[in-house]
Amino acid sequence: MASKKELITDSDDYSTDDMRKRRRSETRDEIFDKSRKTQRSPNKTQSDDGKLDLLVKMLQNFSSKAFVVAKSLFKTWYKHSSIIHLENSISKPTKNKRKHLVPILDTSHDHHSQYDCLSKPGGKAQLYNSLLTLSFVNAVDDDQSTLQFVFTMFRHGHRTNDLVTVYPNDPFINATYFPYGYGQLTNQGKMREYKLGKMLRRKYSKFLGMYVPSQVDAWSTELNRTKTSLLLVLAGLYPPKSPLNWNNNLNWQPIPYNIIPLSDFRVAMPQWRCKRHALLYERFKTSAEGIALEDQYRSKYAYVSEHTGLHVKSIYDLYLLFSALTIEKDFGYVLPDWTEEIFPTYLENAAIDFYILITGTPELKRLAGGKQNTKTLKFYIYNFRVSIKNVDKKILMYSAHEFNIAIFLRCLNVFERQFPAYGAAVMLELHLVDSVYGVKLYHQDWTAPRPKLLTIPGCEAFCPFEQFKNIVSGVFPTDSNICNFTEDI
Repeated sequence: MASKKELITDSDDYSTDDMRKRRRSETRDEIFDKSRKTQRSPNKTQSDDGKLDLLVKMLQNFSSKAFVVAKSLFKTWYKHSSIIHLENSISKPTKNKRKHLVPILDTSHDHHSQYDCLSKPGGKAQLYNSLLTLSFVNAVDDDQSTLQFVFTMFRHGHRTNDLVTVYPNDPFINATYFPYGYGQLTNQGKMREYKLGKMLRRKYSKFLGMYVPSQVDAWSTELNRTKTSLLLVLAGLYPPKSPLNWNNNLNWQPIPYNIIPLSDFRVAMPQWRCKRHALLYERFKTSAEGIALEDQYRSKYAYVSEHTGLHVKSIYDLYLLFSALTIEKDFGYVLPDWTEEIFPTYLENAAIDFYILITGTPELKRLAGGKQNTKTLKFYIYNFRVSIKNVDKKILMYSAHEFNIAIFLRCLNVFERQFPAYGAAVMLELHLVDSVYGVKLYHQDWTAPRPKLLTIPGCEAFCPFEQFKNIVSGVFPTDSNICNFTEDI
């Protein structure tokens, strides 16, 4: 299945900022006064469909807390869908938003009563008042008052090809990509990362405040494209504010970061740097499940080999080819005609299934997750009581690669069949709500303006810390020497 079409272009910005600001300024009394006035003086020319469309537009930027509260409001009159699906439906632009509400509002398999909750006495008024109540909840949640800490990991921006991704018969094999060079961010990629930083600023502005060095821990892999991406995200996230505004002609401030070498298996492709994973990966490939997964693609191995000059023998080869063709297409090159047979659908599905293959068992997941998140999940989360009391950190940032994003989502069982976009990001938040610590997980895949709230299987959208700890304890390793232990294989 091809990935979702990216709806957010490099020139896009938050089109709903003004609407959200106006909504924040309303008090609770004003919101419910509007509700009473609407019920007393309904617009006779406006259909029920029109009212729902209007409400959906009002709620397009609902926060996660609003939807957690919504569960209790909607619980008595819908049976099937999670309220999280409503959030995702509302956040996606569509010509007919009521159509997206059908799975949420459907309380019967009887097609004649598809809107059962709306047909009940007072159902429409109940829906209207509930949504207005959620609008108030969203307004007071925007201040991030419960947030304690944020971990974000993101993919670098659009880039040029390098010697790893080009193929022998590549018509652009001699391209120098001047003036960028091999494997470097393009201007499109730079803008995507800067936009990501601005998105993080909008989401966490009140929590993060101005830049304070002791509150920010930023890391990147050693490649230029990830280091440059991190600089751009930091530029969008932390524009200088007085007294740090050191140059009135430059809306930027220098922010230091740390490097993780690719030799460190925290960020490397697992089979490259983890001997135990490599051996178990080869074993899984020969299992019934592994063979069945690869068999979906074998019929075109000869076709791909003939046209590329590669000796294609696994979906890993297809994964690399998908990257090469994507890079060239994004750069503006016209791909050869033979690629129409396999690009993008066939190759993208193969690339996605490669992620599934390298995380095909619980232990492969654990090893693939590596130590890339140990600093977060063990120090900041596992020992969150100590970190909150003794560490001034507010945000931990990793600038990494698409496989880091995919593996992270796979380890938490929230991976969708979607190749991580350039600038894709995950945000793991630590909250304190009514004396209960818990986490929320967001994913920015650039198919919508706002990141999506994900629900980790076995937990709610707001996942209490102890529950989250039990879930992740089996998928992220705690033994730094685990990759060298192979005697039992």
